[in-house]
Amino acid sequence: MDPNAGKKNMFNKLSKSQCMDLLKQETFNRVTVSFYRYIILSNLNDLRDDLYNKWNELGVLGRIYIANEGINAQL
Repeated sequence: MDPNAGKKNMFNKLSKSQCMDLLKQETFNRVTVSFYRYIILSNLNDLRDDLYNKWNELGVLGRIYIANEGINAQL
């Protein structure tokens, strides 16, 4: 099942070179944060959508992996 089916703006539409060009234009420094937590999660699609939308509003970039047994992110 495609978690993006029927959803707008729920995935990156830019190429790697377009993303790199945008990053070069930023006037601030970014900080890299990595974390993981083993925890029982449910409603993974809803959690994924909520995290994506909230972090997108904040300009957060990176990868997040969520599964029933926990979360792992490099932002």
